[in-house]
Amino acid sequence: MRNSVLESYKVEGHENPNMIIGNNVHLNEYCHVTCVEGVEINDGVLTGRFVLITDNSHGNNEARELDVAPLERAVVAKGRVIIGRNVWIGDKVTILPGVTIGDNAVIGANAVVTSDIPANSVVGGIPARILKMIK
Repeated sequence: MRNSVLESYKVEGHENPNMIIGNNVHLNEYCHVTCVEGVEINDGVLTGRFVLITDNSHGNNEARELDVAPLERAVVAKGRVIIGRNVWIGDKVTILPGVTIGDNAVIGANAVVTSDIPANSVVGGIPARILKMIK
């Protein structure tokens, strides 16, 4: 959709960023996917608006970096992101590095996903936690 951004960067130690987007994926307006190591979005994924999916950050969040403006810090790979098949991601969700989301999961609006999400689960909150298992 309009105003979405898909970007990959070559950074030291990760010269071959690998962004994979499956079939029938719908990234809604203003989605931002950024990749320096690996982001995989599998078949049938649907997102709401203003979703961020990232495998990286500006710097390592260490005290010695505090005197450096975030934009001037090195972009650092923080772990691959894998989103399973038929995942539904609500508006304004943030998916942080190193996360795997299982098939058929539902991520509630405004959630911040900081750890793995099992298949067939409904999650929400900051940080996202399991609200229900779909049986």
